[in-house]
Amino acid sequence: MKFRKIIILPALLLALVTLQSCSENLADKSVDELLNSGCDLARNGAWAKAMKYAEAAVKREPNNSGALILAALAYENNDNLEQALQAARLAVKADAKYFQAQYTLGRLCLKDPAKIQDSIEPLKRALQLKPGDVDTLVLLARGGRKLGLLDTVKYFEQLTVTKRYGDKPEPWNEMGIIYAEQNNSRDAARCLVTAYNRAKENPTVVLNLALFMDYYNNQPARAVKFYRKFLSLVEGNPVFDNKAGRIRKRISVIVTPK
Repeated sequence: MKFRKIIILPALLLALVTLQSCSENLADKSVDELLNSGCDLARNGAWAKAMKYAEAAVKREPNNSGALILAALAYENNDNLEQALQAARLAVKADAKYFQAQYTLGRLCLKDPAKIQDSIEPLKRALQLKPGDVDTLVLLARGGRKLGLLDTVKYFEQLTVTKRYGDKPEPWNEMGIIYAEQNNSRDAARCLVTAYNRAKENPTVVLNLALFMDYYNNQPARAVKFYRKFLSLVEGNPVFDNKAGRIRKRISVIVTPK
């Protein structure tokens, strides 16, 4: 069971520079003009050209963290994750208190399965620099979940009181799964029921509650009600055919007299 994709790429570009007029000749531009033009190009999806502007700015000012972040984003969007990571690391080294640098480094590490472990510390530093930032909380929750970190639940808890997720089932659903895995039935039930109350027509939420009742809380008879509701919600949806088949078999086992 996976936490639904709720990550939104950060709107970093607007924070990097102020708008200024500029010419087409890179050699004639100031660093601010290079960054302004690079950001305009990036906003319009012209990442290959934006990369040239970012590289020109970095060449002029190697310790300019804003230029390095623009370069990191440009490399990322030109499918060069390694160079993006290198630029983000240099941005953090240039200014460890720059939120966008720490956040971008953590986010990029999280994209690489081999570097997920390296994502946590920069994301924690980003959260210290910008407490309560929803995007950072989401990434910490996702990274911690993949790594099986014990304190991951606290990031989901913080998401439950944010405007974006306050009425959503996802954080509660994920906390319920974590607590169930930790054999904390009381908190698992609390979270999964809360998720259900926020999304009673969500097949995944309904199924998770049923599975918890059946396998973790030893209440298979109560689980049948929710298994059947799940089946009604996914009827005719081929995406759920395999799960639906297994659930029908499980219901038959539960309701068949011994």
